[in-house]
Amino acid sequence: MVYSNDDIRELYRKIATIVKYDDKGIASLKDLQKEPKWKEVNFQDKCEGDNSLEDLLLKHATENNNTRVKDFLLQNGCKPLQQEQITAAINKEEEVPNVERIEQTVMK
Repeated sequence: MVYSNDDIRELYRKIATIVKYDDKGIASLKDLQKEPKWKEVNFQDKCEGDNSLEDLLLKHATENNNTRVKDFLLQNGCKPLQQEQITAAINKEEEVPNVERIEQTVMK
């Protein structure tokens, strides 16, 4: 299945809702797959930019500091190494504007 950005955001929100109301820590992929739209969700599916669905979901969880969603994804087959790569990519994106601002300040 090809996922759009809207699908990815919707899936992230659905996972966040599932884990938010999971007091016992037993939420699983089966809970997500109860809905027909996500019945055959595969975290390894490729999305735009040759990213996997799990990469993009982990990126959303990392950007939103949502450890419950990250834990859910990791418990359901997502690889931590990819999560670390996403964190590094986010940090790199944040560093670039700072360098540009410093260069602009120095040139003034």
